[in-house]
Amino acid sequence: MRIISNLVYFAIGVFLVFFVTSFVSQSFSDLFAIRFKQNFAIENAHVIDANTSNDSFNDQLVFLSGKVYAPEPLTDQEFSVSSEGIILLRRVEVFQWEEDIDRSNASTSYTYEHVWSDELIDSTRFRKDGYDNPSQKPYASKYFINTSVTVGPHKVDQSLLETLIGSQNFQSALSDDELDLIIETKLQNYTRSHGFLWSGNPEAPEVGDVRISFGRIMADALTIVAKKSDNEFLPFETKKGPIFIAQQGIVDLEHVFDQRYRQAFGSAVIIVVTGYLFIWVGIVVMLEPLRGFPITKSPSRGLNKMAFKSMLAVSPLAIGYICLLFIIAYF
Repeated sequence: MRIISNLVYFAIGVFLVFFVTSFVSQSFSDLFAIRFKQNFAIENAHVIDANTSNDSFNDQLVFLSGKVYAPEPLTDQEFSVSSEGIILLRRVEVFQWEEDIDRSNASTSYTYEHVWSDELIDSTRFRKDGYDNPSQKPYASKYFINTSVTVGPHKVDQSLLETLIGSQNFQSALSDDELDLIIETKLQNYTRSHGFLWSGNPEAPEVGDVRISFGRIMADALTIVAKKSDNEFLPFETKKGPIFIAQQGIVDLEHVFDQRYRQAFGSAVIIVVTGYLFIWVGIVVMLEPLRGFPITKSPSRGLNKMAFKSMLAVSPLAIGYICLLFIIAYF
């Protein structure tokens, strides 16, 4: 039985180390992919005039910036909402319990706090009873994308506009009078406060209360990097993934990828720091089968010393390698 348990410990440790290492490698792979696409676009993209139609660049990577035309308004028919813009967001949030797990000490503790979330939190998975969340929302959160958007004669379809979601901030789409009209015609039991429609008391919300808001993305101009196909745009495939980008405003080709790179770089830093700690845990678990050997008078202390020395031996190489990757990826 001891042999089996030792093999299990060793296998878990190896899996943990390689699993975390794969995440770290993937984060750097994402950075390199963005840099590759940026360099590829700078070297190969054809700069075209957004106000003219030119079929000579069909099926090729193009770069253009121009004024946005969106003659049709955005509409949310369920709420009879209409607004100018290229993307409209209806956000429906529910006041819920959220479980926080603390494993920093020898024991594991669970705490619960209230949060607003547009995703339902499954309270049946909580470790403690008495923190029940609703199982459904009265309305769904939803995006509405304008289908009439063009830059000059070039049609900008929904899939390209969707790339703006998550990278751009939404601004309030409705005035107080328009929100009051929704209350009069549809949500008679709701109240308006701070740009939201509230099902309960805004100053003292209870679990299950709902708040609804409407946001939109406006754009006077768009910068696009994609494959041109007649007067439409499609993803341009490269060996590091597709290039298919829309960005608000007039942006130089050299800077189109900057925001995406900064986001990926920040994520990579978090993954590397967290991964380093988990690799330490993995090495300790891998060495667990040696606990019974007479490494020192105290097997536990000997195990910890071995793990510590292993990390000290690996750390300079690991840190140097990671720094080198960051330098290469950054420049």
